[in-house]
Amino acid sequence: MNRIIIAGILALIAGIGLFLTLRTENQAPIEQEQIVTQPEMTEETEGLVSEPEVEQSSVYLPEPESDRRQWRRESQASITWKTMAPGMEMARCEGIWETNIGDSYLTVVRADPELLEFVLLSGKRTDETKTAQQWCESEDLLVAMNAGMYQADHATNLGYMKIGDYENQSRFNSDNLFLAFGLEEGPAKLIDKSCHDWESLVGQSQFVTQSIRMMNCQGANTWSQQQKYWSVAAASVDEDGKLILIHSRSPWSMHDFVDMVRDLDLGLTGLIYLEGGPEASLYVNGWEETFSGIGSYETGFFESDRNDRFWPIPNVIGVRVRN
Repeated sequence: MNRIIIAGILALIAGIGLFLTLRTENQAPIEQEQIVTQPEMTEETEGLVSEPEVEQSSVYLPEPESDRRQWRRESQASITWKTMAPGMEMARCEGIWETNIGDSYLTVVRADPELLEFVLLSGKRTDETKTAQQWCESEDLLVAMNAGMYQADHATNLGYMKIGDYENQSRFNSDNLFLAFGLEEGPAKLIDKSCHDWESLVGQSQFVTQSIRMMNCQGANTWSQQQKYWSVAAASVDEDGKLILIHSRSPWSMHDFVDMVRDLDLGLTGLIYLEGGPEASLYVNGWEETFSGIGSYETGFFESDRNDRFWPIPNVIGVRVRN
């Protein structure tokens, strides 16, 4: 009898132990598989970074930052331009918005075509990518910035791209804006499908890159509001024909970013989106000092302000001294 009672007690204890083990396993947090995907791009409503296809183990996905907050700035300082080289100026501008991620500044570079030459450069020909700083150092550039988003081959532009007789991308897509250099009518121009004879102008241009229109030729913001935020690189040509390059490390919705740029009253003829997130790059190789505009935050991909290095990019806008 005692043996039966003891055996029963031992069986009961074993059963309780198994139950607790299974319950603990079922409640334990399961590490979610981290997968980087590209969301679907919608013209003038979504902006994307174009990521190469890489092994998951090589992608650094930091822990998300605390909740992003944004508020309207109480007052703004006037724009102060600093000469970085003859014909090239840079300003660090306060926008109408502030955020708790980054410093909330917009960096603007203004380049004069009378003294400087504007080019597009591509690593697709030589099967290489370089950071913006490396592009400046290897090609003797004063400035380098992304020339547009690119495909999974990490070389081909998403939109049409021409560099002299070479076409990095021969296909036109639905994007409505082109940044062109070396036209018959001037050194630089934004070509808007809705405002210009774009096929003729693209044909006569020496350098062309096609991407998303952020602001049209009437000055209207063409990017709808959304709850996604990222660092950004964008470009324009002002009313005097000067090239304008704009970079923000702090993340914004692209609608708010465009409103911030418009509020600066730079006399822009439009605004073209070039890249976002940690790949958004601007390197200024001034005669006496340099500036590194390194992108970081992007909703759903790199939700952190901790990126501290340039990412390699295959195609760049370059500015150099005119020969």
